[in-house]
Amino acid sequence: MKIYAKVVEVGELISGTSDNGNDWEKQQVVFETTHADTPKHLAVDFMGERKTKTTKTLQKGQLCEVVFEPTSRKWEDKWFTNLEGYAVTPLVAADAPKEVGAMMSPKEELPY
Repeated sequence: MKIYAKVVEVGELISGTSDNGNDWEKQQVVFETTHADTPKHLAVDFMGERKTKTTKTLQKGQLCEVVFEPTSRKWEDKWFTNLEGYAVTPLVAADAPKEVGAMMSPKEELPY
């Protein structure tokens, strides 16, 4: 999915080393969409140095184009959903759509 949204909060950068000895980074960014009557918040996780390179520079209130995919998993008979971020692109005011949170057409939604 691809949406336009405003940055509400940039979480702390979390990093570590996997059991295989590979370094990893993860950062969560909370975005706000305003295309509905009530603003909605989306917490999107960006995993990997390539993705967090951009998230580290985001500022509160900045408009962005966000590409993400929802993923769900079941644990102990309960379902949990995460939003896995693929890309985030800060926008200048001239590039921003009139409606923040607007979805793109289905052809433009694919992150690959």
